[in-house]
Amino acid sequence: MSPTVRVTPVAQAIRGRLMEIPKLQGRVYWPNIPEGETIPLDERGRVLPYAILHTGGVFRAAARHRGIGSSRDDVKHHTIAVEVVAGNYYVALDVADDVRDKLEGYEPPHCTQMVEDTSGSTKNPVDSTLKPVRYVYPLYYALMISP
Repeated sequence: MSPTVRVTPVAQAIRGRLMEIPKLQGRVYWPNIPEGETIPLDERGRVLPYAILHTGGVFRAAARHRGIGSSRDDVKHHTIAVEVVAGNYYVALDVADDVRDKLEGYEPPHCTQMVEDTSGSTKNPVDSTLKPVRYVYPLYYALMISP
């Protein structure tokens, strides 16, 4: 039996690239902030920039793709999301640009280049009187993955 695709090494490689972004100062979580760890705040109570990496599904692409030398339909479509979080919209946008610089075109192990699908921004909580305010800028990527 041929090996199947492995998502864990891909996520680890992407997390490693994100850890290189100086503004995040190593605050890159996968798949979430660990239990018992608090949201990082500066001395004024504002949320420091951090990123959360989410791995999406692995599913068959619309076209039937095969790896080199493979006789079965083993090349799959894979999605990745990176949530950039900060206490200020412009900081979140700036760090999201840094994430984009690190990931767009990057080729994780056994994958094609990462391509950004879409992005946007949200504010949480919507009511700014509730603290700490977090601006979230999610970036979504698509790539092909094979064993």
